Amino acid sequence: MSDVKKLLSFLTISLLLLILSCSEVIDIPVIESGGQLVISGRVSNSTEGNYVSVHRTGVLGRPPEPVLNAEVRVISGNGDVQRLIAADSGFYKFRASDFRGEPGQEYSLKIQLNGQRYYAHTQRMPTLYGRDSLYFELSKSVRISTQGVLVEDDVLELYMDTHFDQLEEEFYIRWDLEEAYTYLGTYLPANHFPPSGGQVQCFVTNRLNQQKVFLHNGRKNRAQAIPGQHLFSRPIDKSFQALHYFNVIRSSLSSETHRYWSQLDRVVNRQGSIFDTAPAAVRGNIISETGEEVLGYFEVVSVDTTRLAVTRNDVPLFFYDECVKRGEEYFELFSVPLGCRQCLIDEGIVAPQCLDCQALPGSSYTRPSYF
Repeated sequence: MSDVKKLLSFLTISLLLLILSCSEVIDIPVIESGGQLVISGRVSNSTEGNYVSVHRTGVLGRPPEPVLNAEVRVISGNGDVQRLIAADSGFYKFRASDFRGEPGQEYSLKIQLNGQRYYAHTQRMPTLYGRDSLYFELSKSVRISTQGVLVEDDVLELYMDTHFDQLEEEFYIRWDLEEAYTYLGTYLPANHFPPSGGQVQCFVTNRLNQQKVFLHNGRKNRAQAIPGQHLFSRPIDKSFQALHYFNVIRSSLSSETHRYWSQLDRVVNRQGSIFDTAPAAVRGNIISETGEEVLGYFEVVSVDTTRLAVTRNDVPLFFYDECVKRGEEYFELFSVPLGCRQCLIDEGIVAPQCLDCQALPGSSYTRPSYF
């Protein structure tokens, strides 16, 4: 799954949760019938993850509907105009695949759709701040099984240290967390499943902090270092059978972008008593010339990625692999008609993802560049 789709996935989930939690301040008929415009996007100093998406909310419980007939432009401070082209699922991509923004440069967004104009004001791309290092510890977690039995699970606890070489008067940071690993399917004997026996391999990339936003306000927190931030608890499973990456993407933000994500995080994850003041809807920076309410946010950020590679030797623990067939289970592969892969699934011999790993969310046959 691309960075663009992952970012949209997080933003869409956050917006839907926002709508559900703030029904007292949002027009109910619009929510029930869908159709509200959602515009989001990003320009960064990386060649990956620069995009604009245009969607309309679906009927409650249904995914957003892509809008493919918009005219989308990103304008830089030097007058350079980037006209984006519509891709699948409502995403608009830069024509040059190697496009990247420059720290210190200004960028704005303009969209024309069905005779209506929408825009986001000019933003200056911040300078990168800070450097991160990742490490992990193995531990145990306790849960109660469906049978009411106390069970201990092996988990990997992921931590991060952040250091600032210098403290500017004002700077803001957001961290996004993802994992990437190899998924190996069931080995099928080629003599019974011609012509493409063997073992299928996918690369799975998942966003880990779907409901948590990691933010830092450098104006309020003047510490030179932030040690031991706990990022995520990851159960040990077959995803650790081969190389497993944890990636932290650090984004330097403007104060306005930091404020937006702070408010969104508070609304989606708000805690407190029923007597607390009800939250108001979080306003993005997308403006309609007609006054139409538009959801979403267009951000201009500088990004850097820190990776931690975890190998099988780092996790010397036993875990169950549903795709490995040994002994009597292996011979069950020959119990179906010649070449009938679907029969293996229908008979419950092999799980669907073990034959087609693209059934897993975030999976692809394309190997990430850092693997």
